[in-house]
Amino acid sequence: SGDIDFEPVIRAAAETGKPVIVSTGLATMEEIQTAVEWFADAAGTGELRDRLILMHCVSAYPTPIEEANVLSVPFLAAETGLRVGYSNHVIGLEACFAAVALGACMIEVHFTDCKTGRDFRDHSLSCDPDDLALLVEAVPRIRAGLGAPGKTRQPSELPALKAVRKGVVAARDLDGGTVLKRGDLMFARPATEFAAQEIDTLPGRRLLRAVGKGELIRRDDVEGD
Repeated sequence: SGDIDFEPVIRAAAETGKPVIVSTGLATMEEIQTAVEWFADAAGTGELRDRLILMHCVSAYPTPIEEANVLSVPFLAAETGLRVGYSNHVIGLEACFAAVALGACMIEVHFTDCKTGRDFRDHSLSCDPDDLALLVEAVPRIRAGLGAPGKTRQPSELPALKAVRKGVVAARDLDGGTVLKRGDLMFARPATEFAAQEIDTLPGRRLLRAVGKGELIRRDDVEGD
């Protein structure tokens, strides 16, 4: 973060041909864009996304969770077209989890063997071995849960589709031969026969068998299509 406005370092890093991580603590959007331009100019040809990752960062030690502003992760990605990670200075792992859920491709944390009883400020905001183990376990699970943009039925829920929706049932005991009226019908789960939205197709049709109150009306219980 301290070198994001220092052109010689940005250009020198770009000229190495190696992947580069640039942290953005204290930087304005204009400074970030300028640094990316310096890098692109020095790097020459090639896909910039393969060479440069930005890290959203708040340069406070520790950073209050209310100022973590992890929404900057998708914002920076949209503004620059680059991959964006998150450098954490918040005490605890919640901001890291939120950043991953918002698309962070990389997480940077401080590490210590003991968070308490130390004078230097960074120990309290660092991960100890247990924290790091939890982070390593949780991040892939969070990413796995993100899925893809859009709203589609998931394979695991398809078997429940008809079971959870309302179907058409008898509102009272009905004799065989009854010509159905709207008042003879009501709704209950499941929707394995006539779905709720099909109820208006039933009035005027004749029942072929007796149906008890609350019983599902099957398609072969009525005359007609």
